[in-house]
Amino acid sequence: MKRNNLKSVLWTLAGIVITYLFFVACLFIGGKYNFRFIEQNGTPVWYGGFVSEVLLSPGGVARLLSDFLVQYFAYGAAGVYITAGLLTAIAALGAAILKKVSRNCAMMTFALLPPIAFIVLVYNVNFLYCGMTAFLVMQMVLYLLLCMDCRLSFKIFISVAATAVVFFAAGSVAMLMACSLAVTELLRNTGKGACSLLSVCTAALCGWLAVRMGCFGDLSYTLTPRMYFINRFPAPSVMWMPWGIWAGLLAIAGIVRHIPVKGRIALASMSVAGVVAAGVFATVSQRNMIDRDNEAFKELCVYAADGDWYGIVERCRSLPMSNLLYQNCLNMALAESGRLADLLFLSPCVDIRNIYIEDSKSLFTRSLLSDIYYSMGHIALAQRNAFEANESFDNRSPHMLKRLAETNIIYGHYAVAGKYLDLLERTHAYKDWAKAHRRFLYDDKAVDDDPVLGAKRGCLFPDNRFSAYKGLDDDLKQIVRNNPDHKATMQYLGSLYLLNKDIDRFMGVMDEFAGTEALPYPLPRFYQQGVVFATDNDSVRARYQISHETVSEYESFKARRTPGNDNLWQFLLYAL
Repeated sequence: MKRNNLKSVLWTLAGIVITYLFFVACLFIGGKYNFRFIEQNGTPVWYGGFVSEVLLSPGGVARLLSDFLVQYFAYGAAGVYITAGLLTAIAALGAAILKKVSRNCAMMTFALLPPIAFIVLVYNVNFLYCGMTAFLVMQMVLYLLLCMDCRLSFKIFISVAATAVVFFAAGSVAMLMACSLAVTELLRNTGKGACSLLSVCTAALCGWLAVRMGCFGDLSYTLTPRMYFINRFPAPSVMWMPWGIWAGLLAIAGIVRHIPVKGRIALASMSVAGVVAAGVFATVSQRNMIDRDNEAFKELCVYAADGDWYGIVERCRSLPMSNLLYQNCLNMALAESGRLADLLFLSPCVDIRNIYIEDSKSLFTRSLLSDIYYSMGHIALAQRNAFEANESFDNRSPHMLKRLAETNIIYGHYAVAGKYLDLLERTHAYKDWAKAHRRFLYDDKAVDDDPVLGAKRGCLFPDNRFSAYKGLDDDLKQIVRNNPDHKATMQYLGSLYLLNKDIDRFMGVMDEFAGTEALPYPLPRFYQQGVVFATDNDSVRARYQISHETVSEYESFKARRTPGNDNLWQFLLYAL
């Protein structure tokens, strides 16, 4: 007997380990940078009233649990391993419930299907991670209810109370639990099943009360998976996938309960069918339901948050550079490394959107815009976009909190910077960064001597002005005049004029800055091409020290006028 029990335990452990490794593989294939991206847009800040504030709202326990897990996503691929563990727990509990309902082991492998559905959702930028922790809480309570063996009246009371508790702890998933309980009890015992419908009524009542109390806008948030998606955008239709699969599996398990499945061959066949279904579902979902363009953009955003310009350049070598967001990231990395004016037109160019996209409707491009403006040296616009991006993410974006702390230090607004550092010190992964930056508070000399903050402080306007009042280009000119050592600004300034095909203003910039500390000779490749395009005067070309190779290339280009994608002249003459 003991030998059989040991064998059963070993098989269970082997199944758990294999399941965990399967989910790890699926998540790595989906994209490991997704989890750093999640953490960058929603790390918890453990200030005084945070825990009590969250706990007092429906779904608070699930949210706190997800926040606790998400804060560790800042460390490499930790998000993959943590999420795989969470999915394995969901699969294990699901298998135990299906076994309980069907009264045999035949359905257990089908428990892999709901976690695979969650893999699809976790790569959706609008999905909230607490949707998975809420599902796990629901499963735990449902399993305990199914294991209860007591009088009908007491079980009804416990079921109703448990539904209310689950709603308060995990949110709208309480409706799924109530429906699951009703379905299983109906299929197990008609009398109990009819009474368990009271749990469904309780979930509906809790949802209605939450709306009446102003916790949510309407019942779609309190009775459906809509609660676990960012409420600024319409939820995708796939939000129903985990709930629908779970409900279908419970119904099938209830039917299988009344169909005798005997013999090892029958049980093994159903188990294999579950594994095959999981494999097919995982393959199809990876290919068709995860947006690879989004995953690449997330990876570039993570590199930008880390200041890994080399990583951005290398990653973009294998990406289709017709995507303007990719080009925004690449061109920022090139500007930071001083190569933008040499390499800009090697990628397909359209207009100034190749450098930045002013899209105020997107939550995620706001933080990218802050990075780009910060790279330009335009501290005011970098700060404004960082503030808006951080507000969009409920003041939980560590990257933008760091940017706000930095920009206020640059401005000398040390009291405000201290408040942002206070918030960062209450995070898990960024408290050391915040403590290290406290040395800059009220110490102008330390700021001026710092290679990053000091260089950015030199970009501040000497006069009071509205940002971009006379155009972004005029602001960049002022930055170059005041801080010629900030080379990225000069890289952006001339490139913006070339992308806008404004050759006259481009030549004005060359007249003012060429040969100065801001733009020493020899000029970058595409600036030389711009000068050659602008004038045929040999003396002017000589004054700008245009290379003979560039002049020869231009003469050859004019002679053949064949389409190409490796020079500025092609863009100026043929790009729409």
